[in-house]
Amino acid sequence: GEILVCAPIAAERAGEFGHDTTTELALYAIHGLLHLSGHDDTTAGKEKRMAAAQEKILSAVLKIS
Repeated sequence: GEILVCAPIAAERAGEFGHDTTTELALYAIHGLLHLSGHDDTTAGKEKRMAAAQEKILSAVLKIS
């Protein structure tokens, strides 16, 4: 699989979610990686689990940055 992200879109959308462009790009990459590893967000329960995994990974990534 592939993960494609668009930096200009991430920069545009980051403010809507209250974080910087780097964080938004990281979230796009993490979200894509989770999908590639079998996670799904097609139901409320699955979306909640995927969001929790995404936040856990993001937190770990931002700690080492």
